Amino acid sequence: MSLSRKCSALLVSGQHAVVRGTVRAEHFIEPLHRRLFEMIRSAADRYKSSRLDLVFKMFAADEAKAWSDQLKTPLNAYMAALASNTVRGVAGLKDSVPNLIQQWARITVGAEADRIAVASADPGIDPTELIRTATRSLDTIATGLRGNGRGKTRFSLAEAADTALDEVQEAMNRGNGLTGITWGLADVNAATGGIQRGEMVILGARPSMGKTAVGLGIGIKAARSGAGVGFISLEMGSNKLAMRALTDIAYDWNLRVPYSDLITGRVSAEGF
Repeated sequence: MSLSRKCSALLVSGQHAVVRGTVRAEHFIEPLHRRLFEMIRSAADRYKSSRLDLVFKMFAADEAKAWSDQLKTPLNAYMAALASNTVRGVAGLKDSVPNLIQQWARITVGAEADRIAVASADPGIDPTELIRTATRSLDTIATGLRGNGRGKTRFSLAEAADTALDEVQEAMNRGNGLTGITWGLADVNAATGGIQRGEMVILGARPSMGKTAVGLGIGIKAARSGAGVGFISLEMGSNKLAMRALTDIAYDWNLRVPYSDLITGRVSAEGF
């Protein structure tokens, strides 16, 4: 679905709510489509709908004329043609919205790369400031790639049911009962369907009961399944965490190497 058809799907369906909190006006590269999306959002806020006729009413007469002159066709006719090009309607938005945001990110990263190239050719530029600015810009793009740092939080029962059924179908296709990411523990997977995206899980126990070891083991198994994993520890350094990870990996190879033996050096070359 092209960028213009994303606007047209919203104009036809009048359902701006399906992209609220995910799509922003700047995700559209074409200035007119960016402006159309702003008007779609305004119409949805005012009239609770983003139908074509309501969106057109949001344009002031002079702005509508300016766009018509630029298009060399009446703005309302252009919008009607845009709407008529819709193939899948609002149903296609679920799959096409990520494509829209990813294309915006690619183009924006390219523009930022061009800016960096021009700036770096200036012998008077401070490289530290250039790096800082570039990092900040790329981080902003990465945040936008995740949907402005926030996901949609309001769903109709039908939308939630569709998503739930999709997860069930995926679990059926995989054949292992998982609707989320593996815990690496068969019994826990069976009870929960895996680690579910968007949920926070707290692993609680008294000090020195093995929370870090269990959490790290879960992270390793999840990473092996293809999930991206980050492990942040305020208790142990990276080398100690690596030693725990090695004992976990060794166990999968039927090698039992206690963590205490690693940190004290009580291991042999043959045994390790």
